[in-house]
Amino acid sequence: RADRIVVPSASAADGLRQREPEVADRVVVVPHGVDVGEDSPSRSEREALVVYVGRFDATKGTQDFVEAATRALACRPQARAIVAGGLPSHPRMERRWRRRWEEGLATAAAVRDRIEVTGWLQAEAIAGILGRAGVVAIPSRYETFGMVALEAMARAAPIVATRAGGLTDLLDDESALLVPPGDPCALAESIGALLDDPERGRRLGRQARTVAAARFSWAQAGQQMQRTYAAVVRR
Repeated sequence: RADRIVVPSASAADGLRQREPEVADRVVVVPHGVDVGEDSPSRSEREALVVYVGRFDATKGTQDFVEAATRALACRPQARAIVAGGLPSHPRMERRWRRRWEEGLATAAAVRDRIEVTGWLQAEAIAGILGRAGVVAIPSRYETFGMVALEAMARAAPIVATRAGGLTDLLDDESALLVPPGDPCALAESIGALLDDPERGRRLGRQARTVAAARFSWAQAGQQMQRTYAAVVRR
C-alpha cells in the first residue's frame, strides 16, 4: 500500500522490482550519507595494515577476506591485518567463526600472529582504524548498499572491493580496485598491489573521498529524502 518505497542503491531497486514488479514505479533510490569532514588523512599516517569491518557472514565475504589476507601477508612480513566485527547478537555463531579461523591459521605460521580479531568496536574506534589502514578490504558477495565502503571513502582510505550489489553504486575503477565476488585469490592480489604501491593507494583514496563529498553527503541524502516525502504529501 506504500506510495513510495525507499531503497539505498540501484542494485537494491533492481532486485525489488524483479521480485515485486507491481511496485516498480513506486521504488525510489535514496543513498545513505556520510560525514566527510574537512581534513583528509595523509598517506604518511597510514600503515601496512589491511582492514575488514563488519558482520561475520558468508554474504559479507568474511572467510574470503581471511583467506585473502593470509595470502597477501605471507610474503609481506611488515604487513598485518585487523578483522573488526563479529556477531554480537549470536555469540555462539561468532565463536564458530573464530574457531574456523584459528584452525586455518594454525598451519599459517608466517601470519597467524599478524591477524588480529578485535571483536565489535565503537564508531570512533572504527574511524581510527579506517584512517590508519593501508587497505580497506570489502569482500562482500552481495551488498544492499555498502556503508563501510562509504565510511572508508570519506576517510580517503585505499579500498579493494568486490563488484557486488550496491558497492558498484559507490565505487569504480578510478576510486578503488574492484574484483569479482567470491574470489579470494583476486582479492589477495589486489590487496598486495596496494600494499606494494602506497602512491597508487593514495590516488585511489583521494578520488574516493572526492566522490563521497560530491555525491553522498548527509545534506544531499536529506534533500533527496525531503523531495521523496514532499512528492507523497502533494499526491
